[in-house]
Amino acid sequence: MLQGDTRQPSPTATATPDSARGGLPRPLQTTLLIVGYGVAVSLAASSSTTFLLVTSLALAPVAAVAGTWGIRAGLFAGTIGALANVEVGRILLAEGTLGVPASVLVAMAVPLPVVGGLVGWARELARSRGGPPAGLVDREDLETALDIAYRRVRYEEAVIECTRALLTGDDEGDIEQALRQLAEAVECDAVLVARNDDEDGADVARTVHWVLREPGTEPRQVWPTVPWADTPHVADRLAAGLPYAFAALDELPEPDRRVFAESPAGIAAALHIPVMCDGRWEGHVTFAHFASGRTWRPNEVDLLRAVGDLLGTAWSRHETMRRLEAVIAERDVSLRVERALAECSYSLLEGETDEPIARALKAVLEATGADTAFVAENTVGADGALVCRMMQWVGSAPNPGVEAEVAWAEWPNAQEVFRSGMAFEFRSHDDLPPVERAYFAEHEIGFAAEVVYPVMVDGSWVGIVGVVSEQPRTWTKTDHQILDMVARMLASWWRRDKAREALEDLVRAKDRFIASVSHELRTPMSVVVGLSAELAQRWDDFTAEEIEEFIDLIARQSREVAHIIEDLLVSARAQETELTVRPEVLRLDEQTRRVIDDLPSEYTWKISGMDLEATATLADPLRVRQIVRNLVVNSHRYGGENVYITVCADGDEAVLRVSDDGPGVPPEHQDEIFEAYRSVNTMPGRTAAIGLGLTVSRQLARLMGGDVVYRRDHLSAFELRLPLATVRISIDATA
Repeated sequence: MLQGDTRQPSPTATATPDSARGGLPRPLQTTLLIVGYGVAVSLAASSSTTFLLVTSLALAPVAAVAGTWGIRAGLFAGTIGALANVEVGRILLAEGTLGVPASVLVAMAVPLPVVGGLVGWARELARSRGGPPAGLVDREDLETALDIAYRRVRYEEAVIECTRALLTGDDEGDIEQALRQLAEAVECDAVLVARNDDEDGADVARTVHWVLREPGTEPRQVWPTVPWADTPHVADRLAAGLPYAFAALDELPEPDRRVFAESPAGIAAALHIPVMCDGRWEGHVTFAHFASGRTWRPNEVDLLRAVGDLLGTAWSRHETMRRLEAVIAERDVSLRVERALAECSYSLLEGETDEPIARALKAVLEATGADTAFVAENTVGADGALVCRMMQWVGSAPNPGVEAEVAWAEWPNAQEVFRSGMAFEFRSHDDLPPVERAYFAEHEIGFAAEVVYPVMVDGSWVGIVGVVSEQPRTWTKTDHQILDMVARMLASWWRRDKAREALEDLVRAKDRFIASVSHELRTPMSVVVGLSAELAQRWDDFTAEEIEEFIDLIARQSREVAHIIEDLLVSARAQETELTVRPEVLRLDEQTRRVIDDLPSEYTWKISGMDLEATATLADPLRVRQIVRNLVVNSHRYGGENVYITVCADGDEAVLRVSDDGPGVPPEHQDEIFEAYRSVNTMPGRTAAIGLGLTVSRQLARLMGGDVVYRRDHLSAFELRLPLATVRISIDATA
């Protein structure tokens, strides 16, 4: 048999000697037939009626035996017998010895030799086709035919079982049981099913089923993968959709022979059936033997090719189902994402719910399948450090360490990622940077995986939104898309919410402004109007000293009104960019002393100490005095019982420091005290001022190249910092 050729000669197609079938040799039979023919002719000539009749009847079985050689030999012998019978009938009728009944009997015997020849020919014809009719075959032929039929039935039953297992379910146990039944029917040692795959860029056959005919009796190692480049001859034939068989390893060409010889499966003979899916070669099924010598009949190969067709159909069905499931899953994910984003949009942007963030997080939790979703905002802690404070969470209760405020200094890597506007994620604690991993270990954080997105408002990082899982988990692209969109929605909601709060604060500030202006102007104007009316009506009733005191009081209260109006004008001009300054070299200490001397005692009685070093600066003297006055008045109104004023040089800056021993500004309000119309009143019973003094002071200082800042150490202090003058100024020692 040629290598790879599955065509085998039929066992019944080979001629069997007559002696093997129990008959005479063909030359002897031919000789006897010729002799018998001569005897029949001579007897007919001798007119021996009895002997001639017996001889003609005996030629019938001789014709039947001759018919096994072919129709011509059978008809030859039958013709001789028929002629003999005709001669007998002629003689008997001529003699009139037998009468009419005997003549009819003789006439009926005439065709017997011909019939015998036809029967012999029919027997031989049936034998040559492998299926002689009953009664015309020998025992050996019958057993062979029955064996073939039995094998075919077993093959068909096994194929039907494979069909049921492959097409009606995916249970691995059912499939392997069907393959084992097939191995039993084929009488092979093992059945191997492999699919074509790609491994590191190379085409390989990957085993998906390895079934032993008798599991446990002779354990064999599975052949996991085989590079097709190592068995090119087998691969070429299977790729063409043709079976490949070998009865021994010696029939295989190199390098295929070497690969099979060195394989762990120990296959010595096999039949490979290709598995084709829509005309593509997708794999193969191998009927393996651990011993050499197994050959395959063509009808067996044809039946087993049906198994390859079944596998191809099953794999195509599975692939179609997989794609369909993938499409359904993708569509399901899309629907969940769309539903989650729509819910978040409705909750955050429409703002028609009492808890918009909680409702949005529930939608995120449903879409991602996480255990907990949360939103946290950045704020300033008690120590002035930036912290992350939990605003809202839904799902499983988070670890207490997560609920509390967490200083971002303990999460430096995450903080850096968030400031850049990027997401921070980890699939397990092993993915965390060392600092964050140590924090998790120290605080026994209960969740194992997390993905978090920053919430950016106008380029500033204001908070985070994220989901966590209690078990290690890989976050999908869809999870990231959902959180990214939710973070953007939260930013819009945050911006709108902050704008709303700012607008409400502005309205409240305007109300406070009106009330404060009314209060601030009412007091001095009441004095001015009242004293002016008294002087106008009763000028002669007052002494010169009283009149002078009244006029001085009117002047001071008028200056107070002028200062208030000046702050209002400066603030308005600064907003319209119309404010200008005229810097010159001046002594900051002299300007400070001048302001304090001009202030009424009600604003200076708290001053417990002054340390005014001679310090030159480059600034507008009018604006410097306005700033000094605002800082001193602010410390009198909101500071402690003791106020300290110092002037000194600090590096390349001239610094005026107004400090007091009061409680200071709370950390959460330190960024607000310089906003217009904002007044943080910490003194019980104290009416708030306009809220423009610090705002105007910072605006003027920055126009002059400096700044006004707030600091808190053991005292609460406001500092005016201006550029230090670079020219030398003569300083009066008595100043």
